[in-house]
Amino acid sequence: MHFLNLIYLLAGFTVLFLNGEFLARGGVCLAKNFKISTLVVGVTMVSLGTSAPELVVSVNAALTDHPCHLAVAVSIVGKELFYCSHIVSTFIWC
Repeated sequence: MHFLNLIYLLAGFTVLFLNGEFLARGGVCLAKNFKISTLVVGVTMVSLGTSAPELVVSVNAALTDHPCHLAVAVSIVGKELFYCSHIVSTFIWC
């Protein structure tokens, strides 16, 4: 049984790596096709990737027995505002 779990783990890492490579290449192609900076596309992909798990958890919490209608808005918007203020203050400090 432990050997089968190891196989699943290695398969999961392989799929994760290949999908990450596919996403990065797709982002570069998207940037070239729309003549956008690859930095802008990369930063947008990272921000969506970090907000997606929070969105799923917040929506799940809102749809189950814990109704909180502002769960999605407060969680993701608050995090993004914190990140923006942190980045701006870091650039001002440097």
